[in-house]
Amino acid sequence: MFSNDGYFLPHHSVVKESSVSTKLRVVFDASAKTSNGVSLNDKLMVGPVVQQDLFAIITRFRLHNIVISADITKMYRQIQLDKEDRKYQRILWRRDLSHPVQVYELNTVTYGMASSSYLATRCIQQVALVEGSNNPEAQRSILQDTYVDDLLTGAKTVREARALRDNIVAILDRGCFPLNKWASNCPELLPMLSENEIMVNFDKHGDSKTLGLLWNCTHDALKYSICQIQSGNRVTKRRILSITAQIFDPLGLVGPVILIAKLMIQSLWSLNVGWDESVPIRILTT
Repeated sequence: MFSNDGYFLPHHSVVKESSVSTKLRVVFDASAKTSNGVSLNDKLMVGPVVQQDLFAIITRFRLHNIVISADITKMYRQIQLDKEDRKYQRILWRRDLSHPVQVYELNTVTYGMASSSYLATRCIQQVALVEGSNNPEAQRSILQDTYVDDLLTGAKTVREARALRDNIVAILDRGCFPLNKWASNCPELLPMLSENEIMVNFDKHGDSKTLGLLWNCTHDALKYSICQIQSGNRVTKRRILSITAQIFDPLGLVGPVILIAKLMIQSLWSLNVGWDESVPIRILTT
């Protein structure tokens, strides 16, 4: 329902076992049409893009000798909404089937809203502008090296990186934006942090995921995880396209490899192979 009296957000849970911090997330659908054909997102302004381009952030990350990355803990939930706007974030909930359904209002910025990304990013930037005037390097890192809730920055030396880390933490703490899931290609920067705050384990694989990329901190190398087609399973056009689409490569580093897969899909279209038909052997072995 959408009216001047408020809006009820549909919601459901999503389980992601691979997540390090939050294995169960609640997903809110502010794009759900109401009985009058209007959704909350239809009425919200998306807002301008105020953060740096993803390509630029990752490119700068590759230029640093010492790299540090972190995640802003529950970034959206750290920002309170004006009391007058909370009625548009109502949900229905009950503890279990024996309890009556109750109405709740979400008091903070919520995922799934058209304006949420802008509101959260702009708040982070305002904190940096107000609280970071005495630390220009840390201020610059927050403004230029943050993508939504991911921070990916660095420095030339361990000493500079340690000072940068401490100053960034101090600035964001003043805005109640704690950082966790720290990772670095320099183990010296991590001992002062608690085990719950650290993302990477140098004694094991040393892998850390940042900005959608798999980064091995031990070897300071980017890695790509590609789904393998199991031996004996039928290979179809749908399966090839699905695997190809899963490869996230914002820098185009594995573009030549992806091109081979796309040319294969192009050949399948020219042969009029159906989505779920087995791919001809000659295509697979080309």
